[in-house]
Amino acid sequence: MVSRREFLKTCCATGIGATFAGRAAGTDVPVGRASIRATGDVFLSGTHMYQFDSANSGHAPNLRHARRDVDVQWQLSPEGTVESPPVGVGKTAYVCCSDSGPNVYAIDTTTGETVWKRAADGSRITGAPAVAGGNLIVGTASGNVFAFDLSSGEQRWQQNASGSIYRSLVVDGSTVYAGGGGTIDAFSATDGSKVTTYRATTPPAIADGSLFAGNGRSVVAYDLESGEQEWSVEIGAEIIQTPTATADQVFVGGDDVNVYALDASSGDVNWTHDADFHAGVHSLNHSFALAFDQLHVSTGRDTLGLDPETGEVVSSRSGRRSDVAGAPIATATTLIWAYESGEVSLSGIFEVDGTIPASPGVTNGQVIVPTRGTVYGLGNGNEPPSADFKYAPSPAEANATLTFNGEPSTDGDGEIAEYRWRFGPDGTTATGSTVEYAFEEPGEYPVTLEVIDDEGATDTRTERVEITEATTQTNATETTNTTEGSGSEGPGPEQSVGDGSSSSDQFSALPFAGILAVVSGFGYAAYRRSRDDEE
Repeated sequence: MVSRREFLKTCCATGIGATFAGRAAGTDVPVGRASIRATGDVFLSGTHMYQFDSANSGHAPNLRHARRDVDVQWQLSPEGTVESPPVGVGKTAYVCCSDSGPNVYAIDTTTGETVWKRAADGSRITGAPAVAGGNLIVGTASGNVFAFDLSSGEQRWQQNASGSIYRSLVVDGSTVYAGGGGTIDAFSATDGSKVTTYRATTPPAIADGSLFAGNGRSVVAYDLESGEQEWSVEIGAEIIQTPTATADQVFVGGDDVNVYALDASSGDVNWTHDADFHAGVHSLNHSFALAFDQLHVSTGRDTLGLDPETGEVVSSRSGRRSDVAGAPIATATTLIWAYESGEVSLSGIFEVDGTIPASPGVTNGQVIVPTRGTVYGLGNGNEPPSADFKYAPSPAEANATLTFNGEPSTDGDGEIAEYRWRFGPDGTTATGSTVEYAFEEPGEYPVTLEVIDDEGATDTRTERVEITEATTQTNATETTNTTEGSGSEGPGPEQSVGDGSSSSDQFSALPFAGILAVVSGFGYAAYRRSRDDEE
């Protein structure tokens, strides 16, 4: 029998399009240079959680930010002390404080003004929040988990964890993981209901259907579907930071200052690297970043780049005047380090006033840098793009394939680098300037386009598309591509949605049924979700 990991490797290696049917929620399906993701999550660009993803990779290869002429675009001083990394969605950054009073802030990154602020039970918040299901999820030292609406700040739900939460939250699909002080609780990001509990002493990293975490002096792996432990391996050192995982390997650091690479299937140790040899440090407190073919490790004031396959040193950097603050993060072009002294390493060294306690975040083309008293937005005044799109045919019928074209979008001082679509409120998304989609049932459905320019600035456009009863029977799964039409009646006239639309629906999460087709130079795929599957 072919294992799940072997199957995924084979699919990814082919690089060709395929057709997928059934419920694909929570999975990315390779389609040439495009991908389909069917979840209830917010799809807009930004740092949605600590280290970007549930694998704790620290790398967002599609995320861009300003690199030239960088300066402070705005700064905001919250009412409390900031100790945790910020997160961001589109044009909004979210920051938490460790003091009582208002300790959760939403900040407009175009102006630096507070959009909303809320108090999460008056308890300390020392770990990063996370974004899921249209909510900002926050964990507190008193052991409470809160969900606030991303747009309004309205509290959606509150749940009690098994213990205090001092570490950053992790989101995978529509599930949020909180804890790490002995247990990890899994909650539904939608309503806060508890899914299950795992025994572990660090937050998890999730990859290829498995959850990996430190548990004292051991690394443990759990099967996400069954909840059963797959393996547990003692490495002889206390594991402090959150692991970093791939389908093949799990990387952890111990208080013996060794970096360990374990086989993800068996837990066997593939290699170890003694970081103390290079830096004279006493522990590895911060997570790693797996980017640009290196595993990046902070060792006090110095940084190392290790070969992920062998553990050999590929690069190193030293000489900064203070210790690294938090884990490194990597975007499409840049590995970003922050130092406690206020230095931020981008394409060069930029310095802010104050002590940096944690990793920066990235959203809307800006690097969001926390200090204990002030949050800074670093950018270059780049003019954001303007999102616009057309679709055809119009009017549209159920089961008829619609072509959505984002090329009417513009960018006054650069070019648009990425188009991201969201069809139907369930969360099915696609990338590309032109995509196809068919709604199976009559009704009114939101369609959102986010465009991102070459320096990471974003804009969104949302329009509600009305779908009428089909007058003829149409087999929407037999679409070909956008240049060959979509049905016997032809594409029909285009409908512009640039006027009168809004982005108020960008965080919605409602039921949906539909078919999505993505066309690229390397392949074609269709995603269909049937009523039988929903039942």
